[in-house]
Amino acid sequence: MLVIKMDEKVKADYDSLEPLHKYHADRFIQNLAKLQRAEKRLERQIARSEDQYYKNEMKRGIACSFCGKDKDEVKRIIAGEGVYICNECIDLCTEILSEDATDSKEATPTSTARKNQATSGSDKKGKK
Repeated sequence: MLVIKMDEKVKADYDSLEPLHKYHADRFIQNLAKLQRAEKRLERQIARSEDQYYKNEMKRGIACSFCGKDKDEVKRIIAGEGVYICNECIDLCTEILSEDATDSKEATPTSTARKNQATSGSDKKGKK
């Protein structure tokens, strides 16, 4: 049986209800309690799933999301939410952005080729 704490005004309002309305109020409260318990169960399941996800990530090893190089192949890897980028890709991006800043608004063949190289590295990783 579900026990609900009610203040005096709520209890007086509840006591003044007709039996059919009391029945529906009781059903509503029971269903609300079931939903709250289900919500707590789901929160626990999500927490367990997230823990398992991160454990699996660590088992699989960390690799750059852009070029696919393993953490042992580069000097440093920076982690984001589910993605990683290595120092080499950061250097490449910095170089491309600095070229774009110094060049005019039209793209040079060199910067376009480097941009294509950077994006094709992530495509190759996804096709494996």
